[in-house]
Amino acid sequence: MNTQNWVMFGQNEELEELMTIEGLSIEKSRALYEAGYINAKLIAYAKPYNLYKALQSVIGWKDTEQSIISIEDVETIQIAAKRIYLKIARKHKRHKK
Repeated sequence: MNTQNWVMFGQNEELEELMTIEGLSIEKSRALYEAGYINAKLIAYAKPYNLYKALQSVIGWKDTEQSIISIEDVETIQIAAKRIYLKIARKHKRHKK
């Protein structure tokens, strides 16, 4: 991601965490963040339909095949988020020892 996008997006640890989730663009990350899904754990364990509705808000104004999102896409994002969350949790657990 280029510097200009980060300036526009705002550098924030939580948003940076969302950007590491495979399948999430800047716009999708921001939509989920604004809907209250501020980290990988919340995305990983959310109801897929709720994430789907939050993501629809960002792609609703785009009318291309690439912008179409399905429940299956959301489930793929959740799997990626769960991997990120577990990786972070393991890292924190090791640092506490």
